[in-house]
Amino acid sequence: MYSQNYGYFCEFLDLKGIIRDVRNITVEVGREYIIWLRDEKTKFSDACNVPDSVRTVGLLPKSINTRIKNMKTMFKFLYEEGVIDSDPFAYLKNVKDIGRDIDVLTTDELKRLLSAPNQRKYSDFRDFVVLKLTNRWNVPHR
Repeated sequence: MYSQNYGYFCEFLDLKGIIRDVRNITVEVGREYIIWLRDEKTKFSDACNVPDSVRTVGLLPKSINTRIKNMKTMFKFLYEEGVIDSDPFAYLKNVKDIGRDIDVLTTDELKRLLSAPNQRKYSDFRDFVVLKLTNRWNVPHR
């Protein structure tokens, strides 16, 4: 995963014409990288077999934060080993995730879902058990 994330960073460096030398990476370059991930990076590479409609611009905060975390780990290691004089990612913060609304089932919808499997068939009974286990509200069956 670290090499994959470093590959994304190299993609950014190449697009921006920044020389690939960790000794030249600054806090400003780190910030530009985060902005690029948020505002310019296309989701999914051309190698991925996904429809064009899914290839939107800008990554989700969770994805960006994973990449920041990996870069922080790499640059911290390089700093501690004396390869670089300062850690450009040390003071960079994660992107805030404002979250998204989640559609929650109503009590009636949940009751209908739990009553849907035919408990006399093995596969349906298995599905019923999984549904019951994931049912946090313990809505009575039927």
